[in-house]
Amino acid sequence: MADQAPTSREQRAMAKTLMTKFFTHIADANVAWKIGMLNAAYQVPTDVVFARDFAVSYLQSHNVILLGSRRANPWLELFENQLNFRSGFQEKPPIAYFENHAPLPGESATYRGTSWEREGYCRVAFLPNLTRSGNILVISGTNMASTAAPRQVGNSSPANDGCSSSPQE
Repeated sequence: MADQAPTSREQRAMAKTLMTKFFTHIADANVAWKIGMLNAAYQVPTDVVFARDFAVSYLQSHNVILLGSRRANPWLELFENQLNFRSGFQEKPPIAYFENHAPLPGESATYRGTSWEREGYCRVAFLPNLTRSGNILVISGTNMASTAAPRQVGNSSPANDGCSSSPQE
């Protein structure tokens, strides 16, 4: 069905229904919930906004957490050129990776997982928002599991949060 336009009434109804629904991976929902709980502990108001409902005005006037990969969350594109570790995607075979634009001694120029399930990398970056009146926290990974890796925000031990030691922003 993805390769062709729906032809039957049932297919059109199904396509219309799917286009109006919000789909979120459980890992992303879990990270949003944990961040919300952390913010609640400090009495910080939190709004969760789907990427398709998001607007540039949020990036100009709010503190924002951008969660997910560049392919899943196109708002990351506005900040990608400010990051040392920039995301990329290879179509065949499908592999996401981070390019290290200024490798330090001992660092790799590219960080890519060996498979979707076994190895991945996450990056966490803290940047000013578009008007420098707030901040943007970027949490993204080469796969869903690595995007969810920093879920233990505030954990005192990086070894316990599931992130690889590189890349870092």
